[in-house]
Amino acid sequence: MFEVELPSLLYDVLVDLDCIYVVCVCELDIFVYQNNGTLLWNMGFRDTVESYYLEDDESIIIECSDGERTTFQLDSGAVK
Repeated sequence: MFEVELPSLLYDVLVDLDCIYVVCVCELDIFVYQNNGTLLWNMGFRDTVESYYLEDDESIIIECSDGERTTFQLDSGAVK
């Protein structure tokens, strides 16, 4: 396991089925790590994260309290 310091309240830790990515979903941020603990990318949000889920083990869907829904690729953080 790896140790990280997160800037906002941690909601959940998600792992894809192949155990390649570890996603820390926080109140105002998401952080995506490789399974060895290396940070791949992170994203901060202006509004609170309300809903989130992994899709096809290749992306994460984030919906914030303002209704904005964004899909990010797990490997790069690129918006789909």
